[in-house]
Amino acid sequence: MTDSEESFQKRIEKRLREMNLFMDIKKEIKDNSNKEDSSKITKVLVQSVNDMTSKLHSIHKDVSNNSEDISEIKQQISFSKGAIKVLLILIGSLTTIIALFKFMVTK
Repeated sequence: MTDSEESFQKRIEKRLREMNLFMDIKKEIKDNSNKEDSSKITKVLVQSVNDMTSKLHSIHKDVSNNSEDISEIKQQISFSKGAIKVLLILIGSLTTIIALFKFMVTK
């Protein structure tokens, strides 16, 4: 398993633990009849949801930035390919002209 696969697996495991915590808190809310405890648990639950929302938002920003970077890289690659083609055509033409000139001069 590569490092990226391991880090991805660790992130997934972390997310699953967070979801399990979320489910445990939800279960505690149902089980507790004390309003004060329920209020505290609700606050913790809301905070957890807010944290997850902010994490999701930051992931969305990262994905958007990566998409922009990928499109820039694609554009740079296409420019490079075009430049290489032009150079090859120029070198080929120059070589042909020189070869023809030498052929004509030697005759």
